[in-house]
Amino acid sequence: MVEKCNALSDEAVTAHNVHNFKEKLDEWRQDTMSPSQTLYNTTRLSHAREKAMVNIQNALYLWIEDQHQKRTAVTAK
Repeated sequence: MVEKCNALSDEAVTAHNVHNFKEKLDEWRQDTMSPSQTLYNTTRLSHAREKAMVNIQNALYLWIEDQHQKRTAVTAK
């Protein structure tokens, strides 16, 4: 981690605010990442987004199904 921090350009380190620092850091990352790393990160984010969408859809289906029932408890003991 220290090596990565020390490798940052002076332009990124001397940013005037957090937003500018993040922009410069993102630019630096894009310049230093290989295409395979970029593809890996994109694929990983895509899978995480897809999994979240499936979970949201399942929750929505359960909610809709619950709305159509006659107000019976789902977890009755």
